[in-house]
Amino acid sequence: MARVFKIIAVTLTVILIPLLLVAGLYGFAYWKVTEAADHFAQQVSPFATMTYQSVRIDLLKTEVGINSISLQPLGSEGQILLETVRMQAPSWAYFLDFESQISSGVLPETLNVNVQGLILDLQSGYMDKWAEQAADVQAVGVQSYDALACGERSHFSLTDLKRMRYSALKSDVSLLYYFDPNNQTLNFDLDTSTALMMDMSAEVEIAIATDDLNMQALMFAQPQVKRFDLRYKDKGYNKRRMVFCAKETGQSESEYRTAYKQALQQQLASQGWQIPDETLTQYDKINNPAGSVYLRIEHPQGLGAQSMMLVQKPSDLITILNPYVELNGKPVTLDGIRWAMPEPMEKQQKYDGREISSGLKEGAPELAEENSVVLKPKRKSFERAPVKSFKKISVSSLNNHIGEKVKLLTYFGRDVEGTLISASRSVVKVEQRLIDGRGTAIYPISIDKIKTAKLFH
Repeated sequence: MARVFKIIAVTLTVILIPLLLVAGLYGFAYWKVTEAADHFAQQVSPFATMTYQSVRIDLLKTEVGINSISLQPLGSEGQILLETVRMQAPSWAYFLDFESQISSGVLPETLNVNVQGLILDLQSGYMDKWAEQAADVQAVGVQSYDALACGERSHFSLTDLKRMRYSALKSDVSLLYYFDPNNQTLNFDLDTSTALMMDMSAEVEIAIATDDLNMQALMFAQPQVKRFDLRYKDKGYNKRRMVFCAKETGQSESEYRTAYKQALQQQLASQGWQIPDETLTQYDKINNPAGSVYLRIEHPQGLGAQSMMLVQKPSDLITILNPYVELNGKPVTLDGIRWAMPEPMEKQQKYDGREISSGLKEGAPELAEENSVVLKPKRKSFERAPVKSFKKISVSSLNNHIGEKVKLLTYFGRDVEGTLISASRSVVKVEQRLIDGRGTAIYPISIDKIKTAKLFH
């Protein structure tokens, strides 16, 4: 009998010890995830109130998650909702020491983040506030390709999106990052899907000269882009935009599409682009319902900063990158595309900031009267004009130079040059002209990531 009890005891011990270990690991992981979620909620508390319903642990998949997240921006009505956020790492060791790993700049060999059901309410107060801020920094005179031939607007506003019958935007986002030690490459895969609007995905393969996954080491790893894939497919936005703009301009949908193509051709020509009619027609068709784009750039030897230094004009990018392009599933050749410096719309002479005419008025005789006065630039023989250049200033003084040209160097080695749009205690925004001449882009930069600031004066 004693032997039977001994066998039972040993059997229970063999069964219970692993169960207790698993239960202990589950409880510890649950506590760490809850602690991390609460800590994040505390960090964003100056900007938004965050709540969540529950956390999720999957020991077999080394996956953690948070369910039913709500973010309410302070000072605004409405909530940003996220149905689930999932994160998967190669081992539990990374999760259990997540905060110290991130703070020390150590990256895992792979990381997968999935966001399901990100909902932005277009009727909310925070969207109205964001729309106002976007309008304040919108570049004057820059015409969006999207809003061509749609009345007098240069871009679509939040009100326009509402009139296109969008009351909310619901998106799913997936980001996969992994390191390939055999080829010494970092790989990033991004997939986004916005209901009734579009699907978009991007894949990037970057070669690095190190296998040390530390941010400081990666700064000096001489990254080279070996492969870049981009896919886009319309899921309803093109049709809604077409209906909206046709109604806005009092045309039929087909008339609007004809007007749009003409406006597109004029816009490209004004920016110096010379595109064959067949290529332009194929490009224009991506604005039809279910239009799609596929772009692939592949360079086994890698493309780095030295390659970009060869770019003298926008069309050089086509030669250097040698992209493969499909529009609506059909391959497109880019051989006939050319670019030349566009002529300025108005040629004016200036003197001390004032516009100066040539002395002749429209309809006047070719020769000016004898007593007419022509202003000439003043010249001081012994005074040298000051040479403008980028000079170092303190990061804290950036808010005194809104609207001026700056150059910012981040701790990650990124160099951002452009016009300073805004500067707060936490973020600065710089407007930078795009290399292809299609307008400008605004880059927000965390102020604690700025290593050096320079002002052009």
